[in-house]
Amino acid sequence: MIFRFASLARLALALRGFALLAPPFATLLMREMKNKAPLFVLAGLVALLIGGALIFTGGQPTPPSPTLESAHQIRWFPLKSNLYSTRDGELGFRVFAATGDQKGSTERYLTHFDFGGGARLVDVIDVSTFEQLGTSDFYRDKTHLYQYYDMADGGRLSLYTDVEPSVDRESFVVLNDFYAKDKGRIYYHRGGWIREADPGSFIAMGESALAKDRHRYFLFGEAALPEAVLGYLQEICGLTGNEPAVVAECRSQAVQPRKSTAR
Repeated sequence: MIFRFASLARLALALRGFALLAPPFATLLMREMKNKAPLFVLAGLVALLIGGALIFTGGQPTPPSPTLESAHQIRWFPLKSNLYSTRDGELGFRVFAATGDQKGSTERYLTHFDFGGGARLVDVIDVSTFEQLGTSDFYRDKTHLYQYYDMADGGRLSLYTDVEPSVDRESFVVLNDFYAKDKGRIYYHRGGWIREADPGSFIAMGESALAKDRHRYFLFGEAALPEAVLGYLQEICGLTGNEPAVVAECRSQAVQPRKSTAR
């Protein structure tokens, strides 16, 4: 907004300059034309008029104001699985950050791991084998496992071994957008290893944040009390009633909620 006001101010000064300088220059130009002055003399007079007006704007023309979108279109080019590249070979992971003015979000490109303090993506990621695991926040290439952690400012991309050093990349599979597992552990997409979960009997229920093993239910990666499970099932299945009826009807739908509840 400040830049816009500055541009308007420069335009006003330029118009003022033309208004002050145009009358005497017009008189001089007409006289030289009547005297059949050489073309370069006439061109020089016009240049003096323009230059004089620019003096009122500080000697510099007002630069263009490219939009954020056009800047992205010029610089970043899509590769695969949210990876983008610049013409000079920089690698970026596209995210969306809140603008703070309640007008939505804007694109950002993470070029380093861990909030910008880690290694450059281009030095670590193998683009040819990089892929998103389903629609989850997990990614993988031939060497590493990655986790994207969404936040209002755009979040971070991390090597998942930095978050969970014991994770087994080879056996790692995504169960849904909330849960994943390897040969010995269960993971919540934002909270990491769920220590209470039994890998042998763990089941992610549909595409919801609800899961269970032979001992307990889990909700958003944490052990859940029956009343919490009931409330969640009522919300995602659009049901009302007492606990047995709600659970039975929701289970009969294979726990495939009509709407996704994210956290």
